[in-house]
Amino acid sequence: MASSIRFFATRNDLIALLTPIEARYPVKYVAYRVENPVVESFHTISDLPDLGYAQYESAVACREYLMCHPEEEVRMEKAAESSYLVNQLFDSVAFTPGGLWGKDVLLYGTFEGPWEEAYASGLLKPLRRAVRKHFRKIQAYYVGEEAEQMLDCGKRLTMGEQCPKEYDLSKPAVGRVDSHMPQRKSYEDSCRELQRLQILEEGEIPPLPSQSPRLDDEEPFGLRFFRTELSEAKLDELTLPRTFFGRSEAREVSFCGTDLSESAANWNDFVEVDFRDADLSRSDFRGCTFQEVRFAGTSLRNVDFGHCSFTECDFSDADLTGAKLTAETAATLSLSAGQMSVIDLQTNDGEEPD
Repeated sequence: MASSIRFFATRNDLIALLTPIEARYPVKYVAYRVENPVVESFHTISDLPDLGYAQYESAVACREYLMCHPEEEVRMEKAAESSYLVNQLFDSVAFTPGGLWGKDVLLYGTFEGPWEEAYASGLLKPLRRAVRKHFRKIQAYYVGEEAEQMLDCGKRLTMGEQCPKEYDLSKPAVGRVDSHMPQRKSYEDSCRELQRLQILEEGEIPPLPSQSPRLDDEEPFGLRFFRTELSEAKLDELTLPRTFFGRSEAREVSFCGTDLSESAANWNDFVEVDFRDADLSRSDFRGCTFQEVRFAGTSLRNVDFGHCSFTECDFSDADLTGAKLTAETAATLSLSAGQMSVIDLQTNDGEEPD
């Protein structure tokens, strides 16, 4: 499964971002072209030729580098009479810098690599942390300091010069800040929102189950995600209790303030999911993996976390009253003494879910 980070950045933004990573992680940048059998390697970001400048008017056509281990050998093999391909899709991160096209257009760039490969996943994690720390999230993109200054000056941050301007990146309009907490949408309005986002098919609203769902439930089903991929979706302040998630993946999805109480979510992967201030109480999350998930301020009362794994997750101010965790797992989560005192500590993970 590939993970990608999309950004807008100038030459200086990229040098400031990647130079500290180069000092901590072994990496080289390999330039290749389909019409040329020769590859070229660079050891620092500042060595890349024409860094910060796009070669074409569209981001998808711009130059790509492979970020890989310095000892990795990259070769080109002939694919047709006048074209070549990288000899294999090995353990690396594909890096497209994007850059300036003319004076007034900045094209987006990407980091993309497979999570299941050791080197790529080991490099993507610090890349993602650095981007989140030093760039600002605007809509679906991370924006560097100089790139944001360009945006503020009316320059175009876009996928391509030929794209209609209504698709350019823009900041949300600044309006009056409401002094009270936002209200959750009703269950019906929440489902309509999922339909609007094309996450749920158009048509009748699924019935709200009277109890927590199960894999073997008979129709009519409630809201159900089975072998589904959710990515880069904003699902905040919705009312979606008793939802079924099974063998699915959610990546870069925000459920801030959303009611998912009494849901069943077994054998899922949650990667960079934001559950801040959400209600997950009485839900069954057995068999899930959580990577860089935010549970800050989340209601996790009586949640079953059996057979779960956690990597760099935030449980600040989460209510863990009655949550089922083994002592071994709880010890890895940097929980407060108060949180530890209310957990329903288990001696083992118990039965595996279906």
